[in-house]
Amino acid sequence: MLGPRLGRSHLALVLAIVTLFFIGMSGRFGPASTLVANAVAPRFRGGFMSLNSSVQPTASALANLLGGLLIARDSAGHPTGDRVVGWVSVLAFILTLILAHRLRAAA
Repeated sequence: MLGPRLGRSHLALVLAIVTLFFIGMSGRFGPASTLVANAVAPRFRGGFMSLNSSVQPTASALANLLGGLLIARDSAGHPTGDRVVGWVSVLAFILTLILAHRLRAAA
């Protein structure tokens, strides 16, 4: 096991953890948008951002679809496949870091 699992917990603890997770994750979008926007020449930026804003929800939908395909339930009704989804997200994060480094070098 790579890290601890929460297991059965009080609802208030779960809500606090999920709230902190969503606050932390939403903080990524501003810097990411700035990094992507600065990779394009100003005269092309409007069209690029328009295309980018259509690609983002499509990628999000595909990620949710992939996650739904990887998650299942065992015979006892417990969810399975969460570790695979975790490793896929780690791989996606590493690829994002590589792409961000290349974008920054090109800007």
